[in-house]
Amino acid sequence: MILSWHIFIMEVGMKKSYLMFGIILSVVMAWGIPSSEAYEVWITDQSDTAKESGGFLYVYNGAELAADPAKAKPTLTIDVAKEINDVCQKSTQKNVRRPHMIFVTKDQTHALVSFLSGHVLVMDTVSKKPIACLSTGKNVHAAWPTPDQSMVIAANIPEKKLIRIWTNYQTGTFSYDPIKDVLDLKALESGERPDNAPICPITEATSTHAFVTLRGGGLLVVNVKDTTMKVTTTLTNNEIH
Repeated sequence: MILSWHIFIMEVGMKKSYLMFGIILSVVMAWGIPSSEAYEVWITDQSDTAKESGGFLYVYNGAELAADPAKAKPTLTIDVAKEINDVCQKSTQKNVRRPHMIFVTKDQTHALVSFLSGHVLVMDTVSKKPIACLSTGKNVHAAWPTPDQSMVIAANIPEKKLIRIWTNYQTGTFSYDPIKDVLDLKALESGERPDNAPICPITEATSTHAFVTLRGGGLLVVNVKDTTMKVTTTLTNNEIH
């Protein structure tokens, strides 16, 4: 078992991914991964590595970690304050800070890393190099790549916004329209949904609907394929505490 903040477990060369996370510490196991399959474990560390910026990304060999967790060492340690920060500074004019959650595309070629500085980073999973970096406001708790690989849905907690980023991994093109691709969830708050700060926006298999958990309780189902994203179903904080 492993004690950590947020851990992403990836089967190398396979079209499967496993992500498990916890508020403080999570006990994480590689569920359903055959012992014969090669896989990596990616871990984010939010400790600053530069002045009010940075963090670490650790990559482990899954078999080594499973065999002897106490002795396993990262196969790669990335200081976010270096190359990744340079890429983000160039494209967003602000430092990247505190890597938070990692999700991976269905074909396992790209990883999406969200940052509490508001950045969404696109990484190549083989080279571990940054491909693109976008700023989506004050904070991004999670950035979810849809199964059809056409979008990333990002949750901006402090500004209570859901953001749709259009993605083309083949051409390396990533963008969003501040008007058409941003849904203001604060405007939808009510007595039974008093705090619509989005936490995790997970889509179903067709990449049409995102299920958005809310900080104050409740849930929003959002059609993310509509030209302007629309809430189609709501649950209150009495239904989901």
